[in-house]
Amino acid sequence: MALFGVFILSLQVLASMEKIGPSVLLNCKEQYNLCILMGLLPRPLDVSSHNPTTAQMREQLLTMALEYNMLPFLNRCIQDWSPGEYVHHGCTLKFVLDWSWSRVVHIKNTIDNT
Repeated sequence: MALFGVFILSLQVLASMEKIGPSVLLNCKEQYNLCILMGLLPRPLDVSSHNPTTAQMREQLLTMALEYNMLPFLNRCIQDWSPGEYVHHGCTLKFVLDWSWSRVVHIKNTIDNT
């Protein structure tokens, strides 16, 4: 029964992220830590030395959104960030483009190595 509860909470975290939209990525540390706690993101092996940058946390949250098929969320990131009003937060169309190309390269390398 406990696993079912964690599963439901994980779904709520994903639904909340989708509902809030891209603004959740402006200051993403709390969301990042919550996703680790819920098992949606991998727990770091050495917590004491694990101190990712905001950009790294944002990339991992975008990857999680992709893996959980949160395409409306990703589309909203592109739409909301393309005008450039969140540049000072590091949330730009270029950031999404760089992240998406890194995912393409990662997936291609994974396929090539199997």
